[in-house]
Amino acid sequence: MNLTNVSIYAEGHYSESTHAEDVFIKTESYNRFKEQIDGIEIYIGGLDGKHSECEVDLLVSGLQ
Repeated sequence: MNLTNVSIYAEGHYSESTHAEDVFIKTESYNRFKEQIDGIEIYIGGLDGKHSECEVDLLVSGLQ
């Protein structure tokens, strides 16, 4: 089975706190939803305080 790793990473601008997650999905599923996944904008709240939002970096890599 071929898998694709979808990773997100965010870092607070002031506190330098970080948040990271990895999700593995079937490559077939990734290819089906590629446009939606690649075009998504994600923000993580709370890294720099109660009402803060930090934009997430999204990285996609394929595995065999």
